Amino acid sequence: MRFPFVASLLVAAVAATSTDSLDPPGDHERAKEVTLVREGESYIVKLDCPGCPLNKGMTVEKEKEWRGVMGEDALILNITLSPCKRSLTLASTPLYPLPAGNPPTYRVIQTLSSLSPHALDTIAPLVAPPTRSQEWFNYVDLAYTHRILATPNAGQFILQLDVTGVVYREHNTSSLKLYNFPTEADERKVIEILVSQHLEDRHIKPHISSIALLPPSHVKPPLKMKCGRPAARITSFNPLEWDSFGKLGSAARTWNVFWTRMAAFFMGPGLLCMFVTAGVGAVLLVRRRVVEARAEKGWDEVGVDGDEGVVLLMGGEEGLYVDEEDEDEEEGLDFEGKLESV
Repeated sequence: MRFPFVASLLVAAVAATSTDSLDPPGDHERAKEVTLVREGESYIVKLDCPGCPLNKGMTVEKEKEWRGVMGEDALILNITLSPCKRSLTLASTPLYPLPAGNPPTYRVIQTLSSLSPHALDTIAPLVAPPTRSQEWFNYVDLAYTHRILATPNAGQFILQLDVTGVVYREHNTSSLKLYNFPTEADERKVIEILVSQHLEDRHIKPHISSIALLPPSHVKPPLKMKCGRPAARITSFNPLEWDSFGKLGSAARTWNVFWTRMAAFFMGPGLLCMFVTAGVGAVLLVRRRVVEARAEKGWDEVGVDGDEGVVLLMGGEEGLYVDEEDEDEEEGLDFEGKLESV
C-alpha cells in the first residue's frame, strides 16, 4: 500500500530536480544556431528574435532590468520527423505536409539568446510549460510565411520557414498583440531546409538533407515554370487573423460559421424540436386511423355499406339535406300554384 505513495514522491523529486536545473546561464559557451540531434531526422534551431517583447507580462522597468542582465532573446524550434517518419514536424505540429484546412499554429519557446548547450538540451524537448514557473523562458505563437520550392533534382524540395513575428500578451491585460520583425534587421534569418524523399515500405518518407539559417537576401529563389509563374506553394499565417472557422472576414469562414451553427442547432434544441414534431404527427395520424376504423366497424355492425351510410348521413333518401337550388325550385312551384288558383 505504501508503494504508490513512495513512487509519487520519487516522481515529484525528479520533476523538481529537472526544473530546478533550468537556471539562467551565465558566462559560458553559447548554443549553436543549429544543433544536431539525429542525423537527417531531428534538429534544434535557435532563431534570434531581434527586439522581441518578453511574453511574460513584465513591466517596462522589469523588462529593461531583465535585458540588461541577460541580453537579447531567441526562439527555440524543434524540427523533427514524426514517429512514423512520414512527415516533418515543428514543436510536434505538422510542418510538411501541411494539414488540410486552416494553417497550423506553431507554439515555440522564447528564451535567452545566450543560452548554453546544456540548457538548450534541457528545454528543447518541452512541448508544454513546465510545472514550475521559470523567468527566463516561455512560449509564443509564430506569425510566418511557409514556402515549398521545387528543385531541379527529382525527389527533392526546399522548405523555407520565414518567421515574420510573434504574438505576445501585454502587461496586466488579456489582449494579444503581434510584434513584426524588422524587415531590414541584420539579425533576421530564414530557416531553409533541403528535404529529400524516398520510397520505403510503399510510403514516401522525407529525410532532412541540410538545414541552415540564412538572411532573407540569401535564400534560394523559386524556379520559374514554363508559364512564367514561380514553382512554389506559399502559405502565410498570422494567428490574430484566424480562428477555428478560418480567416477573419473571408467568405469561407462565413460559410463555415453558418454550417457549424446550423449543425449545433440541429444537434441541440433543433433535434428536440424535430423529435417532438415527428411524435405529435405520429400521434395525430394514429388517432385518425383509429377513428376511421371505428366508423367503418359501426357501419358494418348495422349492415350498411359505405354508399348507404353516406345517404343516411345526408338525411335519407327523402333528404333532410336540401341544396339551395332545390329550395329555389320549390319556392317557384308554390308561387306558380298560387297564380293558377287566382
